[in-house]
Amino acid sequence: MKQYTFQGGAIRALRSAVTTHWLALMPAVREDGWRKSELDPTALLDYFGSLKMKDGYSLRAYERRQAPDSWGKVWAMPAGHPFADPKPNGNGQPAKPAGALDDPMQALEGDGSPYSYLCASLLARELEHFATVCPQSEWLNCFILGSDPWSHANGMGHALAGQGFSKDRATWRWIGQEPKDWRPSVYYGQRTVTVIFHAFIGNSRQRIITFEDHYLRGSYTFNRQEESVASGPAGYTW
Repeated sequence: MKQYTFQGGAIRALRSAVTTHWLALMPAVREDGWRKSELDPTALLDYFGSLKMKDGYSLRAYERRQAPDSWGKVWAMPAGHPFADPKPNGNGQPAKPAGALDDPMQALEGDGSPYSYLCASLLARELEHFATVCPQSEWLNCFILGSDPWSHANGMGHALAGQGFSKDRATWRWIGQEPKDWRPSVYYGQRTVTVIFHAFIGNSRQRIITFEDHYLRGSYTFNRQEESVASGPAGYTW
């Protein structure tokens, strides 16, 4: 497989821009409960230029507030198709709207570049956590790494200082495979594409998580593995 690597700092900047975008648009005062979101999840594609909607589709979202938290659910719909008000089912989640696809990523296509697959892995998770304001959200608390966080030579530990990262490696234990390459990477095979990146999460208990997504070339839906590979001391709580 051919490996393509990317800078962790650039990915963090992209995520920050996406989060800032929709947080700035969220209404300050909302009643509790489910509703059709006033936000347009399709606008997130402006930040992922190598991806676009397939002709005839659009993204729509439901949003729920339960003060002080909120979260959303994004659906891919045929363009112009009626989007009914949410009807929560027995587990409190809104039922799938008529005409919606099972996975919003089914309605996306890309330019086939390595970066497009990395973008798909990021965008899928941004859509899953669309309109989410919740301290317990693992994705919102992910600090994507680009190098060994314990190395004194690369400044990663300094960048993690505000995240509560324990720089004392003796306080950590490996419960999975330590990365050989910490950079976000895309691996191209003849028929498959694999996206791998690593992240630090500091809430509740400090952890290093490896994200590994598997694609068939030409498709932007994927199978995923997310594994805690290192466990550190207690993290912060809200």
